[in-house]
Amino acid sequence: MSVKTVDDEALTKANIALQKYIGSISDCINNLQSVAKDCSDNMGKDVYSKRAIEELQKCINDIRISMRQAEEVRQKIIRKHREIVESGNSF
Repeated sequence: MSVKTVDDEALTKANIALQKYIGSISDCINNLQSVAKDCSDNMGKDVYSKRAIEELQKCINDIRISMRQAEEVRQKIIRKHREIVESGNSF
């Protein structure tokens, strides 16, 4: 029978990696929103630009959902790490 173990250091690295990923995605969302605003300011009355901006907003919303899911995974990692540290055992 094999014993499962969880590497404490690996959980820390996964947490940090997800945190960086979420921050990077957040920055990208901000840039996309800025570009959409510039487009709207410059060409907002143009039907094609308006449609493109609306589609971009839908994509941004989808990206936000994925970002929230990544944050949920990160929180699970943090909880598991805390359990390991508090118990003093490997799982």
